[in-house]
Amino acid sequence: MENKMKMLDKWLSDLCCGQFGKFVKVIEDTDSVKGPTEHKKIVNIFTNDHKYHIVAIDRGNGRSYLGCQASTRKSLAGEDWFRGNDLPDGPFNRKTWISILNGIVEYELIPLASPVVYKVDSVIEEGPSLGENSEDTVTVGP
Repeated sequence: MENKMKMLDKWLSDLCCGQFGKFVKVIEDTDSVKGPTEHKKIVNIFTNDHKYHIVAIDRGNGRSYLGCQASTRKSLAGEDWFRGNDLPDGPFNRKTWISILNGIVEYELIPLASPVVYKVDSVIEEGPSLGENSEDTVTVGP
């Protein structure tokens, strides 16, 4: 059972470039939560806008759990609660861990700004490249 928790520590350490204590807050690390065969570990990791709450449970007998929840660290104007979502979860294995990491990255992504298109329909007298009655388009942004 200790193997799974050590594996989680290694994954978190890899995620944090070897600086586990600088980026990971251990909330609970308990042996024998429901008897001598269960080990539970709960950790939080933070970004500028979000908190990720990771729960790992090793129950022995091949039964285990690994999951993550995301929540905002700031409420929106007019709200007195923090928004959040469940991220991937499943059996305690590398595949679930990678799914959780992908969920975190997806949660942190922000959409690109759309380009703004302005129609220029007035005649510019001093612009020799523009015809007298031409209509040109100017795009601003990416």
